[in-house]
Amino acid sequence: MGLQTVHVRVNDAATKLPTPVRLRITGPDGVSFPPFGHPWLIPVGPYECLGNNLRFGTARYSLINGACEIQLPTQVPLEVEILKGPEFRPIRTTVTLNQGQMALRFVIERISDLRSEGWLAGDGRVHGFSPHEAHLQAQAEDVAIVNLLATATMHASMDGHCYETIPQMAAYSGQQPALAGDGAWVAVNTFQQHPMLGQVALLHTHRAVFPLVFGGMDATDDWSIVDWCEQAHRKRGLTVWCDAFRQDRGLMGGECLLAALRGEIDAFEFDHSERPMAWLSAWYRLLNLGVTLPLVGSSAKRSNGEALGGMRTYARIAPDAEPGVPAWIEAVRAGRTWITNGPLLRVTIGGSGPGETIPRTAISADGMLPATIRLQSLVPVQALEILADGEAVQRIEVPELADGQPFDWQGEIPAGQASWFSVRTYGAAKSLLQPTSAVFAHTSPIGLAEPTWAKRAAAVPAVVRMLERLIDWSETEGRYSEARWKEQLVGYSQFAIRKLQANS
Repeated sequence: MGLQTVHVRVNDAATKLPTPVRLRITGPDGVSFPPFGHPWLIPVGPYECLGNNLRFGTARYSLINGACEIQLPTQVPLEVEILKGPEFRPIRTTVTLNQGQMALRFVIERISDLRSEGWLAGDGRVHGFSPHEAHLQAQAEDVAIVNLLATATMHASMDGHCYETIPQMAAYSGQQPALAGDGAWVAVNTFQQHPMLGQVALLHTHRAVFPLVFGGMDATDDWSIVDWCEQAHRKRGLTVWCDAFRQDRGLMGGECLLAALRGEIDAFEFDHSERPMAWLSAWYRLLNLGVTLPLVGSSAKRSNGEALGGMRTYARIAPDAEPGVPAWIEAVRAGRTWITNGPLLRVTIGGSGPGETIPRTAISADGMLPATIRLQSLVPVQALEILADGEAVQRIEVPELADGQPFDWQGEIPAGQASWFSVRTYGAAKSLLQPTSAVFAHTSPIGLAEPTWAKRAAAVPAVVRMLERLIDWSETEGRYSEARWKEQLVGYSQFAIRKLQANS
């Protein structure tokens, strides 16, 4: 089986120009053929040989700028797979190269153009990659906004020691993109961590917030997540609660919960990791308390085993806003978002969308609200659910959709005593974007004017227990060289408990 060099080009059907994509070509035995400049062996450990390559199990992909050269065998069937996010129809085809054939040409086409409707897809956080790598991957995955976050990591040296390193700190760009062009913007900001109290992404700050980390085996707990968030807000930034309510990320809720109750958290992250549906109840509980946290979808990518935009945020920018990072940030702050690892949603309830408020006049005389949903998905989804205060009030079975064909639903739902509504969809099939995760999408809440907060009392006990555990940790396990940090954490927590119980 001889190899010959072939020029591969992928054009966008609309523009007729080369467009960045995710590419995989395999032979009859399943062996992948990477383009020149891309390795065949791709590690998937955190921060290992990061680049424009992906591996999911045995499937290896290269992210290219729309054209590449590659050595391929002739006279044998080759399987070609080309992907470009959830709004482009995948190309899966078999080709056989003739002896002397020098080129392969493909055309990829859209099934949807949400950007033309004001929706910009963004990745809430990515770690470790250079801005140039993140920019190319964003274009290949059809992501407009990438938040590349500097974070403290430990590097094991050959001298036997571990050293702290902060990839991309020197590229910090704050409220300006570090790199922009061809419909994609990369902004570099910071990710702050405490091993027990929680993690936050501080986006769009005009100066970096320090320290990036406190606490841990050899450090004191003399700092505060609340203070991080307050600093970010003074610097006009956006604060995102990351890795929330994960038992492997410290205290359930931790100090991030306290920051949210104090109004210092702007958004709530959902990453690509497999999460039980029951996990959502923690977010619903906060919404039922009146703590309105819109969703931000993040890949949390830090390896070649995770796709940029594998979980993403669609944010609807203001009609008069110039597309870019500031417009996306303000759309997230306003709550005009939904998250997805594949399914595309367009939702209105009572004529309002995510981040908007349904007027009471939208409720009919018999207590019903009109609702419309359009769903598109390149893989099967099981159902759509309309939620009221976190409870499903309408379940819609979704037929198998062919090739991204839209599924439209219109109907009415009971308003009841609900204070907010949202829509989610899910299924057993794996996401095309991140094939380690089941397909999923969820809107941010759509509020109802003059909310009753009927479920507030039921939400209080669980939140109070988390705050009591936070106080207990501070008093029994926290290590402070300055008493004021402990006093602040305990005092803020006790005040929050009193306020919750008084309003329940």
